[in-house]
Amino acid sequence: MILDPSAVPGQVTFGSDLVARIEVAVSLVNALATSVAGGRPVSAPASDDELRDRAEGAFRDADALRSLLDAQQARDLEELAEQLRQIFVAVQDRRDDDAGALLNELFARSGAVPHLHRTGAEPLHLHFHLPDAGFVKGWTAGCAVGLAYALGSGHRDRLGVCAGPDCERVFVDLSRNGSRRFCSTACQNRVKAAHYRARQRSAGSAGLEDRR
Repeated sequence: MILDPSAVPGQVTFGSDLVARIEVAVSLVNALATSVAGGRPVSAPASDDELRDRAEGAFRDADALRSLLDAQQARDLEELAEQLRQIFVAVQDRRDDDAGALLNELFARSGAVPHLHRTGAEPLHLHFHLPDAGFVKGWTAGCAVGLAYALGSGHRDRLGVCAGPDCERVFVDLSRNGSRRFCSTACQNRVKAAHYRARQRSAGSAGLEDRR
């Protein structure tokens, strides 16, 4: 794991390129392969246009949108998101061999290979796909490499599925001590509030028993 000198002292990161790929994987899963989030059901896209909007939104949220998507790309990304979810769940369940097998499938299907090339007038940049791989295969390779790095370099616990009830959102934990358990502060607060209400009910019931 790489320490980013610009980060908060003690905070762990994977290096900006790998973080970017993992964050895209997280965003795709949460946008396209999650049926319940924060205690609320998530409806399936009602049309190709809505699916495309969600897919573009996933890349936008990860600050990775470079061009608009067509309907087939959105459908392919939805399939990729389902497979990425399986990887997060396997890691969460400590089924690392299953996660590794799923990642190897993505490597094979995307033709993942390290390759230096330019995008437009940008400087040479390390990609994990050939220049003609296409958008979906390129991101399949990139997401797989990011997740494989976390899994294969001893940092598998940095990949998580929200511990909140009725929430399937996933996350990458870049905190100092790696103790994150929830997809967001909102979900953490939701669970804390539920526990508080349960304690209040329990205390009330105990008080009634004492007065009998």
